[in-house]
Amino acid sequence: MARESVNFPLVLVGGGLGLWLLLHAIWSILFEDWLKHQLERLVGHTVAEMMEKFGAVGFPALAAIAIVWLLYSYIQTNLESELAHPAVIPPRPQTVIFDPSWVRDVPLLDALWRAHLGRWNARETYPLGDWEAVKPFYKVANNIRQKAFEGELPIWAR
Repeated sequence: MARESVNFPLVLVGGGLGLWLLLHAIWSILFEDWLKHQLERLVGHTVAEMMEKFGAVGFPALAAIAIVWLLYSYIQTNLESELAHPAVIPPRPQTVIFDPSWVRDVPLLDALWRAHLGRWNARETYPLGDWEAVKPFYKVANNIRQKAFEGELPIWAR
């Protein structure tokens, strides 16, 4: 089923209006007086002012319409080319079945103690209720969990 945005016309109209306001401000700041002075010599003050006012509305409107049309056609051709060449969807991972005869080289708890103490086959006992002494061990466990979540924890398997 094709995806469709019901707000797309609203985005186009709102973007066009925003561009028109921006271009109208640029027109008023940069070209309004210059154009009026140039036209006054050719057609007179009243006609020059009228042409400048029409230009203050018309030129930004035409420029905004042209910009929106160019962006719309670019997006449309880009989407059509993407739809013509769909991305390759990777296959779903198969369910991994572990052989019960496999044994782990190192239990997870030994790996945690190794990460905490810096040496293998070493564990410490902490007195009950001394949470400050146990905090570094839990900090190591949380760091390992975070690294696994971020995909930065290397895992080797047979």
